[in-house]
Amino acid sequence: MRYLPKLKPPTTSLLLKSLSLVLTFVSISSYAYDLRWGATLGYGGAGVQQTDTVSGYSVSVQKSEGPGVGSLFVEDLMADNFVLGLESSFGFRFGPFSTGIFFTGINGKWYLYGPAIFRTDDNDGKDSSFYMKRYAPYYGFSSGVAQAHITRENDVVTSITSSGIYLGVRGGIDYSVDKDMTYRYEVLYNTTFMSNVSPSSTLTEFALQFGVYWFWK
Repeated sequence: MRYLPKLKPPTTSLLLKSLSLVLTFVSISSYAYDLRWGATLGYGGAGVQQTDTVSGYSVSVQKSEGPGVGSLFVEDLMADNFVLGLESSFGFRFGPFSTGIFFTGINGKWYLYGPAIFRTDDNDGKDSSFYMKRYAPYYGFSSGVAQAHITRENDVVTSITSSGIYLGVRGGIDYSVDKDMTYRYEVLYNTTFMSNVSPSSTLTEFALQFGVYWFWK
């Protein structure tokens, strides 16, 4: 008789958890009028690797979501060349469509020559936008919680549920289109270094993506 490990599904939707963190960041930063709201789409994927027992043998099980990747993010300019933000990124596949891995946390970016656009208050208390149509390269980090719940009915191990703490690196270029909207080209890599489940598992994400962000007052 074939053995299938029984895994408890998440008690709370991964998407709802991601959205709750976004709302928390927005509430904390509600005083700031230069919040950047954005989204990205690209090529890559997110995957999870875990050791399970099948028919008495330990086997390495891998499942992934790709080749599509995407993210939603909110950022705030904290200094002349530093941005702090909150994001939720994910991998997804097209046929059939599914998305079961999320990386949700904070990220920081340092601009080599300053950001592509920022806002200030003038003497009358009205906001003013300064932007230059130039490329603004940056590098940065990310950290947070990665969560996965993937089900494949035709696999020997039908589902994997996992979570962990991740660290990541990224680099990219911003290019202002106008005073409110900026294009973003970015590459990133995230991986977990601490697992919250037993047996231990590893979640990873890689993305080559294009995005857009805009100011929302």
